[in-house]
Amino acid sequence: LNPKWNNSQYIGFTNNPPRRIRQHNGELKNGAKKTQKKRPWEMVLFVYGFPTKHSALQFEWAWQKPKYSRLVKHYLSQKSYKAGINGKIQI
Repeated sequence: LNPKWNNSQYIGFTNNPPRRIRQHNGELKNGAKKTQKKRPWEMVLFVYGFPTKHSALQFEWAWQKPKYSRLVKHYLSQKSYKAGINGKIQI
């Protein structure tokens, strides 16, 4: 993790994590513009085993927008989770 950019994270979908992290770090072309300023990036977690690409993208959306996701919003309202960095959900 880059101490210069504390509390920064990027959440995204890919079927090739090693290639994608290299793209975000500028080693390969086609990295996300959103991640250019805060290089280098390090992968700390990946979640796999989704039955379809659609379900993986739904999970990505819910993780990025927990206050709007019906399922995650339910858990936020119960206050049974641990508050992490900037009040984000900590697993």
